Amino acid sequence: MCGILGFISKKNDFQHVNLKPALSAMGYRGPDSMGIWTSPCQKVNFGHVRLSIVELSELGHQPMLRNGNSITFNGEIYNYVELRDELIKCGVLFKSQSDTEVILQGYNLFGENYFNKLNGAYAFAIYDSINNKVVLCRDRVGEKPLFYSNYDEKFYFSSDLKALLTLSNIPRKLSKNSLFNYFQHGYATGSDEFWINNVFSLEPGTIRTIYLNDNLEQTTTRYWVLPVGKKENTNHNYLYEKLSYLINDAVKLQLRCDVPASILLSGGVDSSMLTAIASTHTRQVKTFTVKFPGYSQFDESESARLIANYFGTEHTEIEGANISPDLFLKIAKSIDTPINDSSLLPTYLVNYEVSKYCRVALGGDGGDELFGGYKHYERMQKLENIKKRYQILFNIMPIKAFRNFLPLNSKYRNWIKSLEYNLNIKVPNIRSFYDENRLSKLLPNIDPDYWDNDKWGINDEQIVRSILKNCSVSDFKHYLR
Repeated sequence: MCGILGFISKKNDFQHVNLKPALSAMGYRGPDSMGIWTSPCQKVNFGHVRLSIVELSELGHQPMLRNGNSITFNGEIYNYVELRDELIKCGVLFKSQSDTEVILQGYNLFGENYFNKLNGAYAFAIYDSINNKVVLCRDRVGEKPLFYSNYDEKFYFSSDLKALLTLSNIPRKLSKNSLFNYFQHGYATGSDEFWINNVFSLEPGTIRTIYLNDNLEQTTTRYWVLPVGKKENTNHNYLYEKLSYLINDAVKLQLRCDVPASILLSGGVDSSMLTAIASTHTRQVKTFTVKFPGYSQFDESESARLIANYFGTEHTEIEGANISPDLFLKIAKSIDTPINDSSLLPTYLVNYEVSKYCRVALGGDGGDELFGGYKHYERMQKLENIKKRYQILFNIMPIKAFRNFLPLNSKYRNWIKSLEYNLNIKVPNIRSFYDENRLSKLLPNIDPDYWDNDKWGINDEQIVRSILKNCSVSDFKHYLR
């Protein structure tokens, strides 16, 4: 994990902006080095804080300059070795072994079309001196954050919201739509202003181009969309073999780094599968489990120990830190933007302790969303069957009125509300803490049209007539990022 930021102006007034305080604000993302670069025209300014994972020498430092173009990059390109070999065959001469240089050299040769080749988690900005523009790009799923803003005739971007606000003079005025989404879903997405008015999050799989003309003209294009709704191969043997290959390849590539890599082993299905696959690709798998004495709901050390013994890993059990109110303040600073997720506490403790031993750790995040692992997926299927069986009854029942009689903290409120939806095209929000009645009192100035938007539903071209797939698609597009 590194941190990137930048400042683009219509005129050469970089001398009036100091990037160092903003870089320091996200210094925890990159403790190894800090770099600043300014374009010859004095209009483009890149900053970078680095956590060294690949190419540990100074040759991997950023911002990186090649053939007059510059890049500041956060993330990992898992297939960078293969891409590097392809570029060498095209005559490209490399100065480093870094994945950063692979992106920049690939862009220098093929332009934005090269981004389709990238397999990884990334957010980066490239200054193109020939075409007089800056290109921002975010990975397909949105694993790496990238915030931006147009303010006072300037363009700002950063990995961290707090660094962006430190860099600019953007008024820190809370976005009511983001607050609405937070109360409704437990998090906010970048579809609208992101927490602060006039600040946005670049959409996953998206390229934003800023042209260095008098107006700082900008365009946004998608280079990837989730391929759902297409005709699928139903041959089970084929699907099994393809899935097995993809998962094995993903684990193998993500273990590729110049520092020790490990597995965050909880003993559950996801992390146990990662351990099993990793043990086929590396001689000695390192696994870590954090114990929480006195907090049995968080302590999974016994089951993790069984898996580690079975696969013969180099297993380390770490005793977690004491849980105190101060811990929540540390977590709030680390996550940068609010999210309502109870797993933040054990996740933070695990990563904090493991970071003392290694820099790269693989976890099983995303498995439940992709493979239907959440309990509410099964409940949604049962709900769909109930609706089909008693549809006539639900058409005449005052469901909304009945729901409003239930206590606010009742776990049945959201499930009853789900009966009001057409489950083929709308995924019910079972995570909501406030319904429209109470939220309208809390946020009375929200545009009425915003209540009825279908941003959490499924687009027409993505309807697959399966509540299970629709839930997975919705979580992939919103909750995962």
